[in-house]
Amino acid sequence: MKGFGFRFGSKSESRGDTDEKDGRHRLSRRALLVGLGAGAVVGAAGESLLKDQEVGKKAFFESGDSIPNPVMPVSIKGWRLHFDTRRMSGGGSFTFKLVNPDLGIEPTVGSFFTTNASRDDKTGIASMHAIPPSSGEFVYLHLTEDDGSDEKKIIKSEVYPIRLQYYADPKGESDFFEHTYSEKDLGPTLLRDIHAQSNIFSQFINCPAYILDVPGERGAMAKPALNRVEIGADPFTNPNFENEGFIKLFHERVHMVREHIRGHERQQKEFADFEHAYEQLVTAAGFTLPMPSFGLFGPSAEVENSLFRVFDESLYVAQSEPDPKKRKQDHPSGYGHPYNNSDELLASATTVLHFFPDQFFLEYAKLTDEEKGVVQEVVRSALGAFRSVNSDPKALEGLLPAYARIADLIA
Repeated sequence: MKGFGFRFGSKSESRGDTDEKDGRHRLSRRALLVGLGAGAVVGAAGESLLKDQEVGKKAFFESGDSIPNPVMPVSIKGWRLHFDTRRMSGGGSFTFKLVNPDLGIEPTVGSFFTTNASRDDKTGIASMHAIPPSSGEFVYLHLTEDDGSDEKKIIKSEVYPIRLQYYADPKGESDFFEHTYSEKDLGPTLLRDIHAQSNIFSQFINCPAYILDVPGERGAMAKPALNRVEIGADPFTNPNFENEGFIKLFHERVHMVREHIRGHERQQKEFADFEHAYEQLVTAAGFTLPMPSFGLFGPSAEVENSLFRVFDESLYVAQSEPDPKKRKQDHPSGYGHPYNNSDELLASATTVLHFFPDQFFLEYAKLTDEEKGVVQEVVRSALGAFRSVNSDPKALEGLLPAYARIADLIA
């Protein structure tokens, strides 16, 4: 039985077949058929979705396949499903669900309506990520069509087993979690480096990284409700600055730790301590609470060049640019925003201390004694937040390679 959030059992049970050359994972045919034969797809009420349903003729569908569904054709690429909404039939609505066979749940992922389809108007194609569940490499796609009446009587229902394809760094013997899933083949070196960062955070929380193959997508986002961080592949494969993907992924993972602390009663003191440190920094920087929400063009130079700058990744990214023609004296907007709120301050401050400890200490040396005291309190409270989750010094040293020097700063 494979669990949600992490995997139980042996590697062969949890991973299926693995192409060792490129790290691509596929569920073995035997494992999949065992699941099918046992009527493994179970709804919330305990009823098998396979029972009395029309099931696709193939044992499973995988990347490159098309499901010739009469309601709406579906094509599969990697872990992404594409629905051709131009070819929807009938006058009712079409609903799809992804079913996790191991947990016996059927979360509704989305619906398309023939009169108001959520789709790309130019192509007529609607896409969704069937992101691999941490329980395995396959899911079931449950398609239903109703008659369009107020009662929404189901007139067609079909279930299709989908074998997902993804790339991942092989789980090491000492790893409790599998951490990294990529829709795009990043190559073994990048995957291994991303996995190494994942191991750092596994000392505090389980926070898998899901890397999306979306051209032009340079952002990253923490998704606590889904227990993961998502980021586009471009910052890794075509970075705008050194370590762009790793810096953004690290920042979002700190948000995940913050959410963990927020949800645990025993850690509320540490949560409140960092809130207070943020308030002190706002005051010392010459502003008042609440800080404004900055629009499309970001904050003013007055904000970015205030005391907040010592915790802003943007400052250090600009300083690290080796080409003087590309280097900016001010901050390249959008790479760090510690002024927004305490959550962003914790994420930016921890990211700065991890990636730019030497540059941080140079900026710190320029401060007045009063400013140094405020900055020390932010650092002290940040370390306190992480210690409240795991007080093992080795975990903190992994998080912050310059931990000993940083600890001396706040001693």
